Amino acid sequence: MAPDLDGRRPAQVKGESFPQTHARTVMQQLDTWFEHYNTRHPHSALSYLPPRRLRQRQALNN
Repeated sequence: MAPDLDGRRPAQVKGESFPQTHARTVMQQLDTWFEHYNTRHPHSALSYLPPRRLRQRQALNN
């Protein structure tokens, strides 16, 4: 269990309540998150393209 912060659990700091996410849930969602991040999420450093789409464009131009 996480240590208390001023007598409150970390999820209740500043009056907000967040669900306590279990490590297993996070691990199960990583593949989905990486897939979204690399195929759909626009990146400003890549001219607002997802990394996979940028790679596809580079492959077509070479």
